[in-house]
Amino acid sequence: ATSLQTSIFHNIRVLNGLGDISVNALTVTGTASIGGAQYIAVKTVTTTTYTVVANDCVIICGPLVQTVNLPPAAWSAGRMLYIKRTGASVVTIDPYGMEKIDGATTRPIYDANECYVITSDGSNWYVLARQDI
Repeated sequence: ATSLQTSIFHNIRVLNGLGDISVNALTVTGTASIGGAQYIAVKTVTTTTYTVVANDCVIICGPLVQTVNLPPAAWSAGRMLYIKRTGASVVTIDPYGMEKIDGATTRPIYDANECYVITSDGSNWYVLARQDI
């Protein structure tokens, strides 16, 4: 792998001769276009309670999961999380402290194979989409 540093990109590694790259930190202002496949972090959870960590993006809640604790909204402004229930138990999305999700203290996922896409504005959490898959 080859690494280089510029004022815009940090820790860029060329992964192979096909032009695939890995970027550790990237700030884009304006329009960004990505051609080809996109890969994001997927976490399958099997414990009854799970607290979202920094590199989580997609959280698949297995049969034992009952609560997904969100990090502080202030740490997550603009972040998108996908939370999917696959098990038989209702999964409760629980914002940090006194924060809200669409004005409510929690957001239950009642249906198996239901998925919520949520984001933070830096103060609270919001549901962008809900889908039964």
